[in-house]
Amino acid sequence: LEKPSFFAATALDYVCLAEPGKMMSAPFCKNLKIVDFDTDHWVMLAAPDQLNKDLHNWIVEATAA
Repeated sequence: LEKPSFFAATALDYVCLAEPGKMMSAPFCKNLKIVDFDTDHWVMLAAPDQLNKDLHNWIVEATAA
């Protein structure tokens, strides 16, 4: 992928493991932003304010380039 990509890695998700997800995404996404969250799979429910802040910052950065 050439377009900016955002990966929300969740440390407490025991099904969709963060580290393999990072390792599989990085080689294929040239403009990848990885943000680690200390939540389970449902990061948007567990940490909505932090996720929204990080997504907002990523969108601002991605559109500024």
